[in-house]
Amino acid sequence: MRIGPYRHRVQIMYRTQDVDDYGAPLPDGWELLATVWAAIEPLKRGREYFRGDQEQTEATYDIRMRYREDLDAKMHIWHGDVKYNIEAVLQDNRCRETIARCRLWSFEQDEQSAPDTSTTTDTTTTTDTDTDTGTDTDTDTDSEGGL
Repeated sequence: MRIGPYRHRVQIMYRTQDVDDYGAPLPDGWELLATVWAAIEPLKRGREYFRGDQEQTEATYDIRMRYREDLDAKMHIWHGDVKYNIEAVLQDNRCRETIARCRLWSFEQDEQSAPDTSTTTDTTTTTDTDTDTGTDTDTDTDSEGGL
C-alpha cells in the first residue's frame, strides 16, 4: 500500500447522546473516534438545484483511509474547518482500504430528520371588530395570506 496519497489529517467523529441526572437527554455532542491520515478526492459529478429562492450546490467526495471496521454512515469526518457527512462506507476485498463516500455537512442536513412543516397549511379564524360600526367580522386566512 502506497502511503503517499494519504496526506490529509482527518478526525472521525461520532454523535453522543448523554442524559442528565434526571434521565433527560442532553443536546447532541460529537466525540472523537480516531485521527487518521486520509486522501480526500472530489468525485467528478455534482449537482446544482434551487431550494426556496436560493441556488444550492452539492458535491460528493471519496475519503480514502487505511482499513477500518468501526466506520459507519452515522459518523462525520472533519478536516480542519470542513465537515463531511458520511453517506456510505465501502471496503475493498483485501481489507486494505476503507472508502467513505461523503458530502459536505451542513446544519440543515441534521434538521432533515425533523418533521417537515413547510407543506402544511394552517387555517385560522380571526374575529376583528369594525371600529366604524362596532360589529364583529369573521375572516378565514391561511398561512399563505389568502382569503
